[in-house]
Amino acid sequence: MMNCSASSVVFVIVHFIFLSKESQATFKSSEQQLLKIIFDNYNKKVRPVFNDTLLVLVEFGMELRKIMKIDSKAQELTVGVTVTQRWRNVFLAWDRVGNGNIETITVSANEIWTPDIGLINNADLSTSVAGGKIKFQTDVIVSNDGDCFWKSPATFTSYCDIDVQYWPFDTQKCEMSFGSYTLPSSKLKLILFNQTNTKANRFKASGDWTVNRIKVERKRETSANMEFGIAEFELELERKPMYFILNLIIPSVVLCVLSLLSFAIPSESGERIGFITTLLLAMTVYLLLISEVLPETSNQLPITGLLFVLTIIESAVILVVTIVVLRCFHGTGKPYGWLQWLYRRCCCCCCKKSIIRITPSPLNIKEVELHSVVNAAELPENPSIQVADEDDIDPSWQDIAGFLNSIFFVLCFLMVTCTYLAILLYAILK
Repeated sequence: MMNCSASSVVFVIVHFIFLSKESQATFKSSEQQLLKIIFDNYNKKVRPVFNDTLLVLVEFGMELRKIMKIDSKAQELTVGVTVTQRWRNVFLAWDRVGNGNIETITVSANEIWTPDIGLINNADLSTSVAGGKIKFQTDVIVSNDGDCFWKSPATFTSYCDIDVQYWPFDTQKCEMSFGSYTLPSSKLKLILFNQTNTKANRFKASGDWTVNRIKVERKRETSANMEFGIAEFELELERKPMYFILNLIIPSVVLCVLSLLSFAIPSESGERIGFITTLLLAMTVYLLLISEVLPETSNQLPITGLLFVLTIIESAVILVVTIVVLRCFHGTGKPYGWLQWLYRRCCCCCCKKSIIRITPSPLNIKEVELHSVVNAAELPENPSIQVADEDDIDPSWQDIAGFLNSIFFVLCFLMVTCTYLAILLYAILK
């Protein structure tokens, strides 16, 4: 009797487990059943239209999230964006009432047909196709009317013609062109989203660039006798110059002004050569540091880089003329004739003076005893007086050195001023 009861209990337990597994195998959620119905005879390689003559309308939009990098040497722009695409797939529609009142489902992009829209001017060497399922790896939201919504973040690197002529006060315009690689306009029509703002809500501002505007335009391109629709996004980016002004331009101007102030150091002090040489050495070392910041390109020479080079050249010129002035100041003997002529022509013509020389006549006084008094009437009343022009006076080396120092200061000051004004006007007018 006991054995019979035990067998009955075991039979009931086994039967219960069998029924529970069978119920689990037969029970499916409404979404599982819907997915099974949709994908039973679905072919993801077929365009989502009943008639081959119909177009697939794809809405495309892009939101900028961050300016990541602009490489002036490689002529590339790297940005972080969010790409949004929407189209209708008639093969994925279902009756909401008869399928558990389900309005939307989420499916993998690899399981359904998706447009192969990607970046046409792709510069990323790590991927040959910057778009489609390779680039956009998020799932697709499918509505019961067949509407497919695909939103995915991505990082793109595109070619951009970067003009650094006015660096660091430059403004760049970079284009990003999106389109289908395989479907021409007769198969797929690209439509732009009606975007009021092309920046993402969580747009992160760049420390180097300001996004002035993003222009969105729809274009057409022809390839292999087929016409393709293109969505073009033009980014206008303005460089923020404050960092470069404080760390590059202002120190360069200060060094140049100090070079001009070397003319105020007296020649007899012996410090002029050391002072200007130290400035020239500092400027040369400074240029080595600047070269790491300057754009690495030979297509255009930045006017700021030209300014640095001219500043070094002008400092070298100031060093040369300083050597000439000191050589004249410490000269011995009689100055060269052409230097005397130049001194008289340039200096004496500006401030011509007369020099009065008084030479007393020799006294005719007889010897007198010590402590005797000489009558004042015996002294000569009309000493010899000579009046001569400064032209008749031979200038010394020190006079010529002072004259050359003044002339060279004026010339160098004009040279530096004209250089900075010319570059400034060139940048403003262009």
